[in-house]
Amino acid sequence: MLCEWVLYVIMITVVLFLVMTSVCYALIVVPDDSSTVQAALNNALSGETVYVKSGVYNEFLTMYISKEYRLVGEDRNTTIIDGNFTGIPLQISTNHNVTVENLIIQNSSADGILATVSDFKRLNICNCEITNNNNHGINLYDITGYYIIQNCEITHNISKGIYSLEWSFGEIRDSYIAYNDGAIVLDNYNGAEIYNNIIEYNITPGLCPVLYTQDTFDINIHNNIIRYNHSDGAGIISFVSAFGSATFTNNFFYKNSSRGSMGNIVGMSDIINNTIIENTCTLGGGGIVFNGWSIINNIIAFNSNYGIFGDPKCSGEIQNNNIFGNLPAEIHCSTKDYDNIDEFNSDWISAMENISCDTMFITSGDYHITETSCVVDKGTSYLAPATDLDGDSRPFDAGYDIGAD
Repeated sequence: MLCEWVLYVIMITVVLFLVMTSVCYALIVVPDDSSTVQAALNNALSGETVYVKSGVYNEFLTMYISKEYRLVGEDRNTTIIDGNFTGIPLQISTNHNVTVENLIIQNSSADGILATVSDFKRLNICNCEITNNNNHGINLYDITGYYIIQNCEITHNISKGIYSLEWSFGEIRDSYIAYNDGAIVLDNYNGAEIYNNIIEYNITPGLCPVLYTQDTFDINIHNNIIRYNHSDGAGIISFVSAFGSATFTNNFFYKNSSRGSMGNIVGMSDIINNTIIENTCTLGGGGIVFNGWSIINNIIAFNSNYGIFGDPKCSGEIQNNNIFGNLPAEIHCSTKDYDNIDEFNSDWISAMENISCDTMFITSGDYHITETSCVVDKGTSYLAPATDLDGDSRPFDAGYDIGAD
């Protein structure tokens, strides 16, 4: 009798487990179980996955019901939500977790993805291509919570690749952001981390084609390749805030251009272990425009209109940088131009152990340093990150190298 009772309990437990598992991992497959993606989203229980098979779906999807959504395509290259330039492919407004994965979202009359007036716990946009939309690729507006944009291609959007207003915190990582009228705008923001991205060929008639921030708290920008971006206005990256600061570490910045004033990086920023090469601007500061923050362990070379432009002066910490080959001079501080780096180190109490030498990169266009480069072991441990752009440990040998590599 006891054995029968034990067996009965085991059977009930197994049945309950199978039922619970089936609920947690249920799939609604489009078009097998539902003829449209929107109907599947409406009918899915909270947390169920709507799995969309490869194909083109001319729908204007909405996630407005108060529940957790999971929208997953079969194949990122062949599962397409197409706005046909008559509507928005995906609009989100819910107070639960949302995951959007493995989709092409294209041809919107406005934004590719519009998430607005929501209290998210977490928004995940992963492994998606967001392209050819008539406004922003992704527009995150007036929202609290946390978001991750990861492994995405965000290209050829008429306005910004990513526009975010009044968010709590976000990550933009491992993505390709290119050929937009500006890559990223963050406005009135609690914090962000932007890393492991390639950001290139963003061209704007206005300001700052890579990153523009205003009234934003702390931002960490690291391990990115930022190249070939252009502004007809001013600046490439600007951080302007009364509340926080930006930190740039382990980035390659090269061959960006601005027709106006201000060059590559402008604003209240700590700039540590970056390689800043061959950037141009019409007026001052092809490399860095700054006042009062830390510029440490950077290679700043071959930029036009100065490597460093102190506006109005060179306060803050400027140390252990290699500043070389910039025109019309290496550094402009207050009213004086400097080509002699030793003189600059002597004149400014904030400056120390900066050098000026030809770095010797691997090849033209590859800004990794050679083993015999003059910047090897010439950096400082002060504020240096634990790894470099490629993930190699610092210090690599006897001392800390200058630059992102």
